[in-house]
Amino acid sequence: MAQAASEEKIHLYVSLQNDVPKHIGDESSRNSALKEFSHQHPNFKFFVLAQDTDFYNQTGIYAEQDTTRYEFQELLMAELFGESSNTGYYFPDDWKSDVSFVDRMIAICQDLLDVLFHQDPYLSSDECLVFIEIFHACLFLHLMVKTNADVVNLTCKDAIDRAMKTLSVFLSVAAIGQNEEMNTDLLTIQKTMTHGPAFMVKKQSLIVPRRQRVLSALSVLQDSPEVRGRMWDWLEGRQELFGLRRFEPLTVEHRLGQDFQSLGQ
Repeated sequence: MAQAASEEKIHLYVSLQNDVPKHIGDESSRNSALKEFSHQHPNFKFFVLAQDTDFYNQTGIYAEQDTTRYEFQELLMAELFGESSNTGYYFPDDWKSDVSFVDRMIAICQDLLDVLFHQDPYLSSDECLVFIEIFHACLFLHLMVKTNADVVNLTCKDAIDRAMKTLSVFLSVAAIGQNEEMNTDLLTIQKTMTHGPAFMVKKQSLIVPRRQRVLSALSVLQDSPEVRGRMWDWLEGRQELFGLRRFEPLTVEHRLGQDFQSLGQ
């Protein structure tokens, strides 16, 4: 943030703290402070991706019901561009009013549905959960490219639960986009993210429901050659959205490896 305040670098900050109050506490005041900071410093780019809402968890009115792909897309767009205090998602007003950005979000949603579920006309609740998780990872990658960020943060309150979950899925997406195999070292890093302890806090970083959801998303990305092939074709063919060619091969993995290699021993 000091770098952003100096107006020398573009700082992308994606918050996974809840804009919607949840049962264990209201995190929205932290987001409000960061929104205000972004208003004062235009090179500090701040966004919020919803966590723990009924739509995100497919609970409440979304529970245990199949939906058509079109219906799900409409619901997702309403969540993305609604009031953050109601949906948990936050984008600056000028982004929400930018027709080209809205069109890109629709295109990413439509394309990713094709990649993950091919031509299935209906989505189960479990498939919606998997889609949202992978969509968040792809959206994070797009925001990195769209903002041309020099410094990137993806974090929740402690950066040990929601952040590890999303980064674990992001690692698989980035590896596919760079046409890299998830080798033993990368899988060790990923396993540390999903199963490792949060030191001095709790035995495991991810609570059980989050971990099961991440494992389901990773299974979809890693276990099906057809899905991996469609995902690579999509990421490679949409450089204007994801720009993975601009990153050095394994840049993301090597940086993560330096931080997590010792934890995986």
